[in-house]
This record gives sequence, C-alpha cells and structure tokens, in this order.
Amino acid sequence: AFLQLSDPTGVYEVMAFSDPLEASREKLETGRNVVLTVDAAVEADQLKLLCRSVELADAFVGDAGSTGLRVFLDQAEAVRSVAALLERAGSESRTKARGSVRLRLMAPDLPGEVEMDVGDRFAVNLQLKGALKSMQGVATVEEM
Repeated sequence: AFLQLSDPTGVYEVMAFSDPLEASREKLETGRNVVLTVDAAVEADQLKLLCRSVELADAFVGDAGSTGLRVFLDQAEAVRSVAALLERAGSESRTKARGSVRLRLMAPDLPGEVEMDVGDRFAVNLQLKGALKSMQGVATVEEM
C-alpha cells in the first residue's frame, strides 16, 4: 500500500508492505500524529520511503519523559473543569511516562497568584495540552 502523509513541508507518500501495515492499521487514521521508522533510498533522483513501523507521536514523545505543565487560570471557576479533565486524563492514559501539572490562579480578587501542584500522575502529551488550552478560564499553558 502507499500511505499518503503530510507534515509542515507538504504531502508525501510512503510504501508499506502488509506486515507493518497490519501491525499499525489502528494508528493510521486521518488527523493522527504518527512517527514512522522508514528505509530511505534514492532511485532515479527520487526519494523512496519504505515503512518499517508506525508509532503514535504522543506515545513516542510521552515515553521520552515529560517534565510537566503549568496551567495559568484567569477564572477561579475553571479549577473544577480543569480538575475533571485531569482526572479523566489520569485514568485513561496508557503511557508510562508521567509529568506533573501545576495550576496557577491569577484572579483579580486575590492578593497575588496562587499556585497548586496537583501531582505527577498525568500523561503530559499533546492532547492534554491542547485540551487544557481550549478550556474557558485557561489563559495559557506552558511546559515546565
């Protein structure tokens, strides 16, 4: 099969034989970020890529070890929804690597910023970071 993939530089194709294709079929869905191990060869001045394996980018990067996230909240009400998201993320994660998450509340009625460490049992990955960034009351999310 020929897999059509894209990255920030454009669209490209990778050839995959049946063994790696069958082993990674569930990982090859539109919109998923993946890391491929390939053999590369130049034939007739054209680069040919042969897929050897496919891994999900989050598992690949997550297992490398993440230090954690600092989540800046500008609304106190956001603490409950962030806590619920983190609880789901902690229980659903299949990644071995864990990172800590700190919440920093920046509310105008406080004398300053309040920071809470909510633990290091969370799989800090791209999905968690994106989900946190999109929540109402979250001003920004940064890696620690």
